[in-house]
Amino acid sequence: MYAQQPPPPPRVAASELRPGRFGYWAGGAVIVLGVVVGITAFVVLLLRAVALPPFAVEVPGSGEGAFSYTPGPETVNIALYSTSASGSTGDCGLITPSGEPVGFADTSFTHESTEWTLVGAASPGESGEYTLVCEGEPGASYAAAAVPADFGAVGDIVGALASFFLIPLSGLVLGLVLVISTAVRRGNHKRRLTAERGGYPYRG
Repeated sequence: MYAQQPPPPPRVAASELRPGRFGYWAGGAVIVLGVVVGITAFVVLLLRAVALPPFAVEVPGSGEGAFSYTPGPETVNIALYSTSASGSTGDCGLITPSGEPVGFADTSFTHESTEWTLVGAASPGESGEYTLVCEGEPGASYAAAAVPADFGAVGDIVGALASFFLIPLSGLVLGLVLVISTAVRRGNHKRRLTAERGGYPYRG
């Protein structure tokens, strides 16, 4: 005699399970979106870190030009740029609104583009109209720009790195939470339906 085989477990179609598969799609979309947003923010902030600040005034090698300056958190320094690779802080100076001369000092920061090079910076701390006076190399140009204490580069680079790692990581965590929670809830629903159709108690 053959032992009686137990009946197969009741069949539960995937389309019957709740919640639907939307959680899987949503989780995957959040992961992809986090990666895209993180990379985009990284590129934008990195480009901003290496971009030149807006110049308040630009003068030829020997010349002068007036500009307005107001100290603030984003305008702590007045930076001096030159188109000459050999430009120095002694090439130019500032005349403050009160008529006092202020020189530029060397800075530990470096900032270069295809045309301009950071030469030095000054922190006069007085609001009003300044005059940039230069007696530099013939054929060279000089420019002044109001910049933050870190010249904007440090904050943008830190923000770029944080965006590159934290935004995709946050998207990954949130996406996995959606996927896993959907899978767990669908699994629980399947076990409940199987128990109901098989006539045995369900223990959730």
